[in-house]
Amino acid sequence: MYHIKNDKRTLKSSELIYEGLLKCLEIKEFNKITISDIEHYSTISRSTFYRLFDSLEDILSMKCDYYFKEVLGNYITHPNAKNGKLDFVKYFFNYWFEHSKLLEILFSINRIDIIYNSISHNSHILTDFYKSKSTFPIKNLEYSIAIRTGIFLVILFKWIQNGKKETVDELVEILSSQLVFLSQSDLIF
Repeated sequence: MYHIKNDKRTLKSSELIYEGLLKCLEIKEFNKITISDIEHYSTISRSTFYRLFDSLEDILSMKCDYYFKEVLGNYITHPNAKNGKLDFVKYFFNYWFEHSKLLEILFSINRIDIIYNSISHNSHILTDFYKSKSTFPIKNLEYSIAIRTGIFLVILFKWIQNGKKETVDELVEILSSQLVFLSQSDLIF
């Protein structure tokens, strides 16, 4: 678990630790990185690390939570938020095209659970926004969020696995055509 307070010094230290982890990943596999390595590359002391994080995975959890809070929070204030439908999908994929490094790390160390948890923890941002507009299915809300989360996770995973060659528009078209196919087909899997 991470313990980040909302003050400049703590936020700066946590960002330096994340950047230190990225530097370490350039030369070592994730499972071989030590707290001493983080100390060296981030210039943050061991005691500061342990004051903010319990483990190396917590650094990634913190950044993932931050990114999901940012993308979802920024979307609801975006002019296209009122349009719904595929505008969110485009906005979401555009954001992750710019921040794919974190996803690449998490997929490479098989920590998809961190992404899933971050989406789940921050999904209230969108659900609260759409509930106020009466366009979000309140019945079976947990399943609705799980389905959407699963779809985004596997598309992002496949996109990274394929070398990030598809554009946002191509990913949206793939998603859209598959959803249409599924809704008109007897084949569920």
